[in-house]
Amino acid sequence: MNIRFGVTGAALFALTACGGGGTGTLVVPYGDLDTEYDALQPLVLALSTTTTMPGTGSAGYSGTILIGDDLSTAGTGYLGRAIIGANFQTQTIDGSAGNFYNVNLDGSGDPDTVIGLVSGSIDIDSVGFSGADGDEFNSTLTGTIAGMLIAGGIDGEFVGATPLGVVAIDDGTATLGGTPQEILLLAD
Repeated sequence: MNIRFGVTGAALFALTACGGGGTGTLVVPYGDLDTEYDALQPLVLALSTTTTMPGTGSAGYSGTILIGDDLSTAGTGYLGRAIIGANFQTQTIDGSAGNFYNVNLDGSGDPDTVIGLVSGSIDIDSVGFSGADGDEFNSTLTGTIAGMLIAGGIDGEFVGATPLGVVAIDDGTATLGGTPQEILLLAD
């Protein structure tokens, strides 16, 4: 399975260093999540890696997360809402995801049609940035989606000049219901 996570600058949230994120209780309509995901994927992937990381302050990101067996082909998956906070002084990421819909994926692995709303939430946490410019991170995932345990991690990097967002890719270290996952996290 794969996870794709997208966040727009228009949906940028200012999270406090101690706050992290929660997904709240409001249900976001599937069409809104799908539209946001479609807008984020080409936008965030086009951003360059951040070369100068701030040493203080924090940033918040809100967007979408997509989980599927193989996001390069047709199948089924889960599309949901995600909130991520980055603290540049402590070099930590804290976030969560929820509001998941079971979806059909088109031939390129992108959300196509909704099957239905499912229960679930994921905690996303990391400690320490790495890389030559301090622009990389490793986050752990814990939680459940549709009654299945999700666990494992994702490796990522900050993108954009200030940094405007994050991109994380993982091919199989996270699992959903014991099945290996691939992950693509997008945020700006």
